[in-house]
Amino acid sequence: MRLSARNILTGKVVEITAGAVTSHVKIDLGGSFVTASITNE
Repeated sequence: MRLSARNILTGKVVEITAGAVTSHVKIDLGGSFVTASITNE
């Protein structure tokens, strides 16, 4: 599957790791996992 910023993925957030500037969000897509790095702002 090709991913881009415009994809919409249905899943459940299983972990959030907050940092000083960015946070990492781990999402369970039903057995597969995606981790996104997002800015805190």
